[in-house]
Amino acid sequence: MLHESKLDCTVIIPAFEIDSKLLRSVNSILRGSTQPKSIHVIHDGGGIDSNILFQLDHPSVKVDLNSHNLGVSARLNEGLNSCETRYIARLDADDVAAPGRFENQINSMVKTGVDFSFGRAISIDLKGRRKFALGRPSLRGEFINPVIFLTGNPIVHPTTMMRTDWVRLIGGYPPFLSEDYGLWLRAGASGAQGLHIDQNFIYRSIHQGQVSKKIPILNSASQLVDDWQKLKAKFFPASYIKDLRTLSQILSVNRLKSDLGWEAADSDFIHFLMDCHRLLKSNQKGQRKWISSQILATCLQRLSA
Repeated sequence: MLHESKLDCTVIIPAFEIDSKLLRSVNSILRGSTQPKSIHVIHDGGGIDSNILFQLDHPSVKVDLNSHNLGVSARLNEGLNSCETRYIARLDADDVAAPGRFENQINSMVKTGVDFSFGRAISIDLKGRRKFALGRPSLRGEFINPVIFLTGNPIVHPTTMMRTDWVRLIGGYPPFLSEDYGLWLRAGASGAQGLHIDQNFIYRSIHQGQVSKKIPILNSASQLVDDWQKLKAKFFPASYIKDLRTLSQILSVNRLKSDLGWEAADSDFIHFLMDCHRLLKSNQKGQRKWISSQILATCLQRLSA
């Protein structure tokens, strides 16, 4: 049965394969009491289960089949270019949308007028058993000060929703391995307004076939340096940092103290955080006060590790 009222939103799902995980993801959206106008699945050259493809036949679901693998960034931009709704939302092909997510997210964005928003995620295995809640972001339902992106990416990317005209204006997703972090660095440098909504928006699957487990994250640091530098210059034009080495440490998710250069790189990062804290402390108002306390806390954690 079609819902009479549809949300002015398109959900983009880049999918390497057309498989049962994708079907579960799409069905989690279709089961909602209020649905987006469109669900755009963009296949990226992997296997196609014809039975699953048949089950995806729905008036709200558009499936683009492609014989070549171009990568997530290219497929996301294809979806962005064809979007005809005011808002565009992300969901990965192996994730499950939480009930009420898209309606709640649009209502918050309309109320606040922000350019993008994001929420939290709960990790599950492929049988739907809860594993853990993702620690990111360490935010408290506040408007986002772009300076936060200098110390890493706090956004769980499949929870994002954006104004379509805004993300087009800044050029869409950059052609990087870490395309999401690249987008937020550019968003920060452009003065975009973002909102963290303190609600669970997705159930994120944890499994060995995850694309994120196959991407050499550290190798993507060099691609992000230019955008990272632009954002840094916007806030801290005189701060001390050795960019590539520190950025590699920020992006590292499996870092050991025994790693070569760990101590020197962390020393640079600590000096950078101290500079951030000193500069932010000069204006103790609203979000700047909160960011200042978070930077100091991070600095102390690094020093005591």
